[in-house]
Amino acid sequence: MSSSEPTDAPVPATEAPQHPLAKLAQDAKARLDAQIAVFQDATRLLAPLTKPDLLLRPKKFEDQVRALTSRLSDLQRKALGLDETMSALETGCSTLTEELRKRTGRELKARCEAERIDFRVVSKEHPIEVRLVPLSVTLDFEKGQAQFKFARESLATAPLDVAAIIDTYRTLERELAGPFDPKAYFTQLREAYALALVRAGKSLGDRVDIVDVLPFVALLRQSKGFLEKPERDAFVRYTRAHFAFDIMRLREAEALEHDGARLNLGVATGNSTAHKNRVVYVEDGAGVGEYKLSLFFSTT
Repeated sequence: MSSSEPTDAPVPATEAPQHPLAKLAQDAKARLDAQIAVFQDATRLLAPLTKPDLLLRPKKFEDQVRALTSRLSDLQRKALGLDETMSALETGCSTLTEELRKRTGRELKARCEAERIDFRVVSKEHPIEVRLVPLSVTLDFEKGQAQFKFARESLATAPLDVAAIIDTYRTLERELAGPFDPKAYFTQLREAYALALVRAGKSLGDRVDIVDVLPFVALLRQSKGFLEKPERDAFVRYTRAHFAFDIMRLREAEALEHDGARLNLGVATGNSTAHKNRVVYVEDGAGVGEYKLSLFFSTT
């Protein structure tokens, strides 16, 4: 067969040229689809900004505004009717933290006065620290949260909202400031001290690390049910903060001496204060205190 003879191979079909009107409509649709995508993206980024809780977290609010700004060109802002809105949001971010700081401080102080909570300002520098006696509360206006501490131990966090701060304070107050019998607690500490001495192979009157007494105090506070069947669900927590709180209450009751014995707390000095896991910060309701390293009982 010569190369000039016809073959049976199919001839590829050619597309019919697009009508100018169809091309016009297609281009218009593509432009509208692009605009819809911009609208949807702007709507998605604007949605979190409508939530009041985000205003309690100025840094996150500012990040969200910055994300929206980076997505929209000046032309898109104008086309979407967001030019004035975006300008107002960007300007507002610069003063949001200061506005929140002033409002929260003013409202928190007023609420504390109304509920007879002793309110004191410890530091006005960022992050601001106040005292809702006996607890320390750090107000972080960038993160939008309040952190509660006692004896420099973290207890809880709450949103930077006055109602939430007061509710958290009341909850922690109930947990820490339950019924307290100074003489009974003094006796309990002596028993815990005696157990710590046995474990350390020491004699009565010797110093033991204060953190080595804490587990025995926690054990002596457990219910009879736990001692008979020691399981996790029956265990009552007794934290370092609670330990420091009870020692504070013992001091306030002027009950450091009882039944011929006196409780002594050794101050942590030098490098010992660097090992926070081996010391306990013992403070008063105003937050004045020092790290304690050891505990012992002496005769009076």
